[in-house]
Amino acid sequence: MAITVELSGVRASDVSVQLSPIAELMAILHVVAEPGHHPDRTSFVKHLGSVISEDLRRVLAELSPFWARFRSRHLMPLSAGPDGSLDDELATLGRLSVDAFTAMASEALLGVRSAEFRHLRDDPALAKTFVERCQEKSDRRGFLAARLAEDPNELQQRLVHALEQCGREFFDAEWAQLRPRLTPAKREIEQQLRHQSVPLVFASLTPTVKLYPAAARVVYDKLQTETVRADSRAYVLVPSLFTQPHLLVKHDRTYTNDVTDLPVVIQFPVMDMEMSTGFTLEHLRQRLLVLTDPARLSLCRHLVNEECTTSELARRTGMPAPQVSRHLARLRDVGLLLSDRDGRYIRHRLLLARIYRLGPELVNSIVR
Repeated sequence: MAITVELSGVRASDVSVQLSPIAELMAILHVVAEPGHHPDRTSFVKHLGSVISEDLRRVLAELSPFWARFRSRHLMPLSAGPDGSLDDELATLGRLSVDAFTAMASEALLGVRSAEFRHLRDDPALAKTFVERCQEKSDRRGFLAARLAEDPNELQQRLVHALEQCGREFFDAEWAQLRPRLTPAKREIEQQLRHQSVPLVFASLTPTVKLYPAAARVVYDKLQTETVRADSRAYVLVPSLFTQPHLLVKHDRTYTNDVTDLPVVIQFPVMDMEMSTGFTLEHLRQRLLVLTDPARLSLCRHLVNEECTTSELARRTGMPAPQVSRHLARLRDVGLLLSDRDGRYIRHRLLLARIYRLGPELVNSIVR
């Protein structure tokens, strides 16, 4: 399953890179709600639990369906534009019409992208079905679904107030630390947009991607099967330090009559771009040296859009399997390749995002 993004005709001017505190707060709250997805954040979750108030802890647990699995659309940027503060974005959330809030919240509580329950206020029978469907998933979701159906404005304001409390108790201080670390990622993507094709830039956001340059298409490995059409839309790329290992794509254009022409929003992890410390000039030299071998470049071309076994690569290239193994080991040693066991097989995949950082000309030579 995958999300396919069609980018034919999309210009660099259609794409903006935005630092979004509300999206990063949602990523943090997701980590807290689903710590099993993020074992590397265990110490952070423990620390956060020790500094927030018992009241906030209780409220966040109650509201966790808004960010636990299916992240709610209203906690991502609703327009392309300059970076805003958390207060700015919460004010936008608070100004959403009741119908728009209901439409977006219903998806999050149900846990799937669906237009089926966007108009609960107009149909008591539909609202009853919605509450029952959410109740089947969990008591917490059923409780929030009933509140959404009965008094969506109250639930909307409760969510805003809870996120305001997050700002006061921990996130304002956290964002002051995160923003300077996210700014280089924003600048890097903006620079890429000035000098490289839009599909290549979108492919650089995560290693779990397939790039089809001729078709101007990228395919992200996700649990949904959806297609985002290139139809004169704005695109907002949101770097995040807490969304790893997830890449989120929100692409519904319209929710209600008063919320139309929403941008496509992609929240991507900057850790995949190695914005963390520790990458040295020697690492760069080693990677460039490894890629001077024509045989390794040939293997890279086969690994751009799919995972392959050693025997499959040997068959395609005509190289003996032991030789292929040695070349793959060199690529893996310098951090350009991942090898994962799948039953009896070991499948290899190229980390295209890391190769992109070595230079666009090198990427072009591989993906041609």
